[in-house]
Amino acid sequence: MGDGAETGRTDWITRRRLLAQAAAASAATFVPWPGIADLQAPAGRGPKRGSLPLTFGAELEYYRSDPTHLEQRLALCAQAHYNTIQTYVPWNVHESSQGRLDFTGATSPLIVGDHLDEYLLETPLDEIEHGGVFSRVRANTDLEGFLHACVRHRMKVILRPGPFISDEWRNGGIPDWLLQQGYPEMDMRGPDGSTLSPGFPLAPPVANIVGGGAEYYFVGPSYGSDFYRSAVAAWLRAFARFAKPWLASAGGPVTTVQVDDEICFYYRFGPFEVDYHPSLIARFRKATGAEPPRGWPAQGGPVAALKPAFAWQRFKAVQLGQYLGFLRSELRAAGVRVPIVHEEELQLVPPGTLSELARNLDVLNAEFYNGDDGPWSLPLNELCAAAVRGAQSPDRAPIAAELGAGDDLLCYLLIGEGMHGTLAFTYTDGVIDGTVDAMSRIGRALHTAGARLARGKRRADTAVVWCPQLFHAPYNSTNFGFERDVRRIAERHLPALASLLIRAGLAFDLVDTDVATAASYRNYSTIWLVASDILPARAQADLVSYVEAGGKLICWPAPPTLDEHLDPCTTLAEKLFHEPIGAFYGDDAQLVEILGEQVPVWRGVQTFAPSQGARVVARRGSEACGYSRRRGRGEAILLGTWPAADLPAGAAGLVLELQQLPSSDGDAVAATRAAVARHFGPDAAAKARNLASGRRQYAVAPAGPAQYLVVYQFSNERRGGEVITGGAVGYWDGQNVVPTAELDTAENATTVSTPPFHPILPAHVAMVGALHRRAPAASVTDKRAQVRVIDGPGASTLSVINRYPEDISFAVSVRAGGRNVRLPEAGAMTLPAATGMLLPIQYELGSGGPRIAQATVQLLGYSVSGRRLELTVYSPRGGEVVIDLPGRFRSASVPARTSAHGGQIRVLTAPGERTLTVEWGRPAQAAGRSRTPRAARHDR
Repeated sequence: MGDGAETGRTDWITRRRLLAQAAAASAATFVPWPGIADLQAPAGRGPKRGSLPLTFGAELEYYRSDPTHLEQRLALCAQAHYNTIQTYVPWNVHESSQGRLDFTGATSPLIVGDHLDEYLLETPLDEIEHGGVFSRVRANTDLEGFLHACVRHRMKVILRPGPFISDEWRNGGIPDWLLQQGYPEMDMRGPDGSTLSPGFPLAPPVANIVGGGAEYYFVGPSYGSDFYRSAVAAWLRAFARFAKPWLASAGGPVTTVQVDDEICFYYRFGPFEVDYHPSLIARFRKATGAEPPRGWPAQGGPVAALKPAFAWQRFKAVQLGQYLGFLRSELRAAGVRVPIVHEEELQLVPPGTLSELARNLDVLNAEFYNGDDGPWSLPLNELCAAAVRGAQSPDRAPIAAELGAGDDLLCYLLIGEGMHGTLAFTYTDGVIDGTVDAMSRIGRALHTAGARLARGKRRADTAVVWCPQLFHAPYNSTNFGFERDVRRIAERHLPALASLLIRAGLAFDLVDTDVATAASYRNYSTIWLVASDILPARAQADLVSYVEAGGKLICWPAPPTLDEHLDPCTTLAEKLFHEPIGAFYGDDAQLVEILGEQVPVWRGVQTFAPSQGARVVARRGSEACGYSRRRGRGEAILLGTWPAADLPAGAAGLVLELQQLPSSDGDAVAATRAAVARHFGPDAAAKARNLASGRRQYAVAPAGPAQYLVVYQFSNERRGGEVITGGAVGYWDGQNVVPTAELDTAENATTVSTPPFHPILPAHVAMVGALHRRAPAASVTDKRAQVRVIDGPGASTLSVINRYPEDISFAVSVRAGGRNVRLPEAGAMTLPAATGMLLPIQYELGSGGPRIAQATVQLLGYSVSGRRLELTVYSPRGGEVVIDLPGRFRSASVPARTSAHGGQIRVLTAPGERTLTVEWGRPAQAAGRSRTPRAARHDR
């Protein structure tokens, strides 16, 4: 809404009036914050860094809190064995009045909330009236005092000065005075060239509450605006002047600085929503010689008609990366000499391309808000972790910069998936009350592991080809000339393959075609390609080279035919997959034989007439529907069907609700309908039909009755130029999510469709084993146990999780240090539902001292003094510790079984946290020459 809009009402607040009032209110409230003197460090005491190499901690926002509260929460964080505290540094807190900067608590501006109303149905002044003090914050500007407090509690610090910080904070941290001054030159523009006005009067209309729209009561600044960039540069220089003495490069606690937050054109995801600012249009014209498109071409045309839309989306992704590069350069020029990073949300969807962001930063981090960690959430967390790792150099160490507070299972999972630490998001808690013990067990284990984890490398069994260009395609992309639904492959079919690999016990990486080199592919013995029409020309050539060098490529359902620019490219087809095709059978859920396994497959079957140079690997009756060809030293396999497809959650759905269902079918139907009405409205519930297993016939029967209702949300995202908010509803049958309805809640209508049920069955898992033909890094007797191996200096660590709702018992076999290790040595270990652990293998406990050969307990700390070892361990169901001693065993505080030569013992521990001691004597064969091991201690 512009200033001159005729509204018919005189009491509506125009955008500029609101900004002017808020700016005046902030400027009028400069008052001292009490108690600042109490936070000063003793004279001569400089900031200190934390001691743990692997990041573990939480967000704790000083500006929302008073000093006493911060001291209490930091003490709890230390008790939880956190080593890192992260916080935003809001520009509009520290420069609430233009030109007056305060980092020491001299002032406390009043910040009017603008993001407390989830669906933005009220104005900020309405929120104050209805919400009282909870809609405004008397901000704490004493960042200096907060850093002193972090030093006292031995915390490393990550500062996030924006300029945009998201964070449910007014204007995302951008000052009111800047938004007022910059209007309209610095604002983003829509396709018609006008600035984007918020809705009625300052937010989306009621009909659009679940259909996307502005996240804040302001128009986002354009990344191309010189006015905005100049103001941002001045802010970052001021921040750097304050921060430099606190940086780790100067001996301080600040190890990292994050620029901006969740960069995505301020939550306007559609390719044609923004940004048509004159500066960006000029850049696009210079780069392409063309005008930017304003929408998708008409359906029914050739694929080539999409070239302008693809070029525009590539251009926008580059602009996001270059803007982050500008922020990084400004901080570097101002003397910031610590890693400069960014944290990205929506890791798997536009408008950003992860590789473009990463190339302009020191490290690109990720956040994980996928709603749940159970088997019904597969494989969102794994895909997100693999995507952010695959987008940058393997020598970088990305962390999970945000995740749900108190989620210890997710911490274990992400460490196993290659994240180099986790930070919980809590606003003002730091650590959630009631979770201190669980967090402490992780923190102590990470501290004890030290460099064995911090310098470790996760073992990957296999890799999946990841092509970001697929996300540039429109939904229902076969309507635009593609042979396959390109977007559905990216969002549903490839995640189905990832889920299948996890269920088969394989750890996978994603090979990002934007950054991968020919050498990148050669790190894997097998590579999987769920092929759409599109695959970059370089990737096609590199995959041929990979096969020629001895790799195995497994592809379905047909080779790609286009490159990333939508030009014809058939390198894979010509070099590897050129056997003549036969008949196509379009029925769903057909049974084919793949390497001796009878496997249900989906979405039809393409047969082939293979030549003598090909080996048949799959048959539909008597007809070949899959073949293998040798090329060079390697092998390429093509299956003319979909063994995995249509995962209900896909790559974007987070678990919104999980509810245990009653046993009766009628009650399950009622619960499902109630959930749809609760989350998507009565219109959606009225349109949803056949919502329970008793009302629908499946080509493949579910494994059992409905156990849990699962509601997935596609949250407030305009992706692919279409509003696809809404979600999916299904139930967990003990093995798979059985989808019952998918709901698209667009602005003007709700549509309900019935998704296909394409489960992952034991036959599919067996097929993966037959195709892969290699033992996984960690073999488990029950594949519900998800085990990952991290190899560090002289030792290995296993991340072991049970994400299922029931206890599981299993054994693990892994090769470590040149020998085969079975955990436990005999029998099985039991992991309760929704539980994770870190298990040590070959941990040296001090130079010349004892060594933990293997354990099914988590090592929390140890000390070695003379010939005495004290261990602190944890296990939810009890476990074993096998210890190699430098001398003959003498005694232990718990029963121990010695080996034949007396130098190794096996100790069984009871459930819970336990402390045990072991003593030994000199080795019999060298009693006169034995040396006492150097004292060591790791029990922070």
